[in-house]
Amino acid sequence: MSMIRRILAAMVVTACTSVAFAAQPVTFVLRNGERVSGELTYKGGTTYTLNGTDYPSDNIAMIAFTPGDPSAAELQQIPTVDNNPSEHERHIFVTRDGQIIFGKIYHISPDGSVITFDRREGGRQDLSANNLARVYVNPAGARSVYASL
Repeated sequence: MSMIRRILAAMVVTACTSVAFAAQPVTFVLRNGERVSGELTYKGGTTYTLNGTDYPSDNIAMIAFTPGDPSAAELQQIPTVDNNPSEHERHIFVTRDGQIIFGKIYHISPDGSVITFDRREGGRQDLSANNLARVYVNPAGARSVYASL
């Protein structure tokens, strides 16, 4: 009987570990309009990984954490330039409750569940992916993709 308990305990530990390290499901909206969905992981630098494939940040218009397109009103609030010379206004974070936050991505947790960024107002902040709707990596690129809205 103790062998069965050990096997069950090992299965529970494995299941809990798998859940703890599950990658964040997202959709990359690329600058050319293509959409690629999968699990976000991060190894560092300016390349983001989706399903094991690396995408340079220059090719990503937006990372969508929720389904659906942004509203025209939201798009009107994001900058018309990519690589904003004002460094802490390069990326736009939109929370699920509609708050728009300007900043610059500093780090993403390896499983994509937490994004750390430098705020426009100063200081560093963590945002849970569960609270994000979208991150505009290249705002002008996203505006171009969604120009018809």
